[in-house]
Amino acid sequence: HEEISKRADNRKSSELFSSFLARWLHESKMAAVRQNTWEDYASLAKNHVIPALGDIPIGDIKTADIQRLYDKMTADGKSASTVHKVHVLIGACLRSALPDGMLDRDPTQGTTRTSGRTAKKLLFTAEQEPIFLQTVLNSSSQYRDFCLTVWELGGRTSEVLGLKWSAVFDDHISIENVLIHTKDGDQDAPPKTPGSQRIVFLSKECM
Repeated sequence: HEEISKRADNRKSSELFSSFLARWLHESKMAAVRQNTWEDYASLAKNHVIPALGDIPIGDIKTADIQRLYDKMTADGKSASTVHKVHVLIGACLRSALPDGMLDRDPTQGTTRTSGRTAKKLLFTAEQEPIFLQTVLNSSSQYRDFCLTVWELGGRTSEVLGLKWSAVFDDHISIENVLIHTKDGDQDAPPKTPGSQRIVFLSKECM
């Protein structure tokens, strides 16, 4: 029985990673995450993971193979965030193969990722903040109220775009919806986590 089991494991571990990854994405992730998140996974797999690792049997993938992918992405100018997302995707997929004996260990363990290219975030300084707010308050632009509301909201872009009049009250805004972009167009959705649903009270100037 042990020999039969070993032969079965050998057959399973010979499956190409491209095949296993595609099956994992469709069977395990499609119903578990939002559509736009799944589309991000599929895009990362198509553009980065499969070209580098797809032709390797899943049981033969080594830490060095994955490290070469990360190094190439960094050398090609990919952002640290993109490399990290690829790392998370590969790790989650490979770890799902461990219980079936297709792998002895997670080969993403031991890899390193450099900082790479990151977008510089531009923030207001303590001196710039009151100047901006005063400029907005004194403005007669049609965007005055919008700019002031966004400033006080402090929300993500998806939260701002997902705002509806039904969520706007006399002294507060209720964050209960986001707008996400999918291949089928923009769609309303609840926030990713319950903690993202919140009430934001507005100042007198904003009201």
